[in-house]
Amino acid sequence: MSLGLQSISVTPPAQAQAGCYYGDFKLPLDGERNITATDNSHCELWINHLAGFSGTAILAHQVRDLDASSDKPINPRVPVFRRKKEITVTSPMLDSITQNTPGYSEGYAAGVPKRFAWCRGSYKPAGYSAPPSDFTAVTGWGAIYPKAGAPAYSNPDATIEIANARTYVRLKATREWVLIQDQPRLQIIGSHFVADFSPQPNMEMRSNTQPDGSVAVGAPAIGYNNHFWFSERGTFPAGSVDGVYVQMDMRTNDPNVSLVANVGADWWRDTGADFLRNFSNNPGAGMSNWVELTTEWSTLRFYSLSTSELQASPPPPLVEPTQARPAFTRRLLSFSPHCASKSRRIP
Repeated sequence: MSLGLQSISVTPPAQAQAGCYYGDFKLPLDGERNITATDNSHCELWINHLAGFSGTAILAHQVRDLDASSDKPINPRVPVFRRKKEITVTSPMLDSITQNTPGYSEGYAAGVPKRFAWCRGSYKPAGYSAPPSDFTAVTGWGAIYPKAGAPAYSNPDATIEIANARTYVRLKATREWVLIQDQPRLQIIGSHFVADFSPQPNMEMRSNTQPDGSVAVGAPAIGYNNHFWFSERGTFPAGSVDGVYVQMDMRTNDPNVSLVANVGADWWRDTGADFLRNFSNNPGAGMSNWVELTTEWSTLRFYSLSTSELQASPPPPLVEPTQARPAFTRRLLSFSPHCASKSRRIP
């Protein structure tokens, strides 16, 4: 997801065989998921599984079967949020687990289609907690969206500060963590992309580096997001790492703006690999839940490992400090119909 998006045509080429198509590229069918050419919803899930928020995710109605005469639009639904629940956060570890447990988002992102695997927040594509064996690079990234269901409000001067962004990888042999991306040593760069990452022109993201090394970026307009990443990919020897941890601090300068954000990571084949439409050069490691931004600093966290593995060998930012930190409360929303079916709601 770290490279520019490309325009695509979603109509499959003439005389092609059955399958899920992304432009003129035929996606491989996944036997374990029983994907067929007549099930667009499964095609979409497979596309999102491959993308892992790592590029242009496309709607199910934009994936067309070979015998389909027309696309069927998805009926938009206004988000209906369930009752709130609260968690008192007493440690960085608990905060990290909360941010990476499905169903524990503080809000939802406006414009993200409900069938996108990451609509409700935390998502880890199966098989990508560690990089492919021949990959040698990774990048941490962040995303900011207008909050779904929030009152209409616009402030062209609203900004979000991003500070202390870091990416760690865990060494497979020793289970030690190594810092390989660090702000402000590396710049944070990005753009305003269309909210659903459809193939439309993106907009320039206003960005100003602050004296303390943090960066202030312009808030996204309705229908767009902020998507940003490190200016250089972090590197490691092939086959040497089995997990990634990303952390960033964020806050807004306007108490009236309603925004949610999350962070994640993409594995990359190497430092010079180009973005490919099948995401074979940059499969996503995953992303965290949506956190509502305020004028107070909030630390956003993502890890690709299982929770038990994280607790057994935590990265440096999650090691309990000698001096206790003040507890704080995260007010969470259960799944909404906008992001999950009734059978998957949390009561």
